[in-house]
Amino acid sequence: MRQSNYYPFGLKHKGYNGVTSSNGNSIAQKKLYSGKEFQDELGLNWHDYGARNYDASLGRWFSIDNKAELYVGHSTYHYSANNPIYFKDVDGNYYVGTDGKRVTTSIAKDGSIKLSSNASTDLKRMANLINASGSKTAISQFNKVGNNETRVNFQIIDEVNNEKDFGDGVWGLHQAHDRDGNALAWLGDGKTGKFSGRPKYKKDSDGNTIYDEATITLFAGNIQESLDKAVEKGKIKKSQVSFYKLMLIVAVVGHEGEHNLNLADIQAIITRLDNDDSNDNNRDVEGEADKIFDQIRQEIIDKFTKKED
Repeated sequence: MRQSNYYPFGLKHKGYNGVTSSNGNSIAQKKLYSGKEFQDELGLNWHDYGARNYDASLGRWFSIDNKAELYVGHSTYHYSANNPIYFKDVDGNYYVGTDGKRVTTSIAKDGSIKLSSNASTDLKRMANLINASGSKTAISQFNKVGNNETRVNFQIIDEVNNEKDFGDGVWGLHQAHDRDGNALAWLGDGKTGKFSGRPKYKKDSDGNTIYDEATITLFAGNIQESLDKAVEKGKIKKSQVSFYKLMLIVAVVGHEGEHNLNLADIQAIITRLDNDDSNDNNRDVEGEADKIFDQIRQEIIDKFTKKED
């Protein structure tokens, strides 16, 4: 039996840790930081997380994250988003809440979004922005996504990101995951487009076909860049940027959430992937999402206009 105490990134405290009992087998005694097997052969001093090996002295992995496309704002070698106190890296693939469980949402008595305690910093930030917007549609949409039976990863990218895989200046992105857990790229427009691979589907408790897992990304840096350009061109005033940024961020997340919720859109995408010639093939899967965007935007405009009056 061993007593072990660690710094956040996994290095052991020195001076008082040690073997307190000879009980326990040699394999169990190798399960150290985060319960992972410590590999001291050849002086490597790595922790085996299954998907990758981790070096606590560096706070970095020794191979590239195979889900790096989910976290384009981070290094492909980062450990727990550089915040191991808050995030836990389960197997070297991607981080989840501190308890390893899915974050749930609810609506409080005052009508605001309430998040479970394991919510990430990005989710808390997004909930605060939606609450500040006062849009009932945005609040309802965020709550629906949080309680949908699809596992949803959410992230905010504050840096300008114009990588070709995401599109030049894109504001938001919804990506279904395939059976291997990879986030799929969207190819084409709303009427003919489809994912770059086949998403993993499942039946929810009502028997509806939904995505097993998806990622929603908000490119806040791209929105800021678009607004800065609008100021330069004289389309909006600099004093209006904060309002427009709040409005667009909240509306974009509502739009992307609809892609995760709309059962008819999901079915249309399935028929395209199956090369089915049914009428669903012609459905514009951006249509309902655009309506949500416009509705949220109008609600925010109405609220802030009334404040000015």
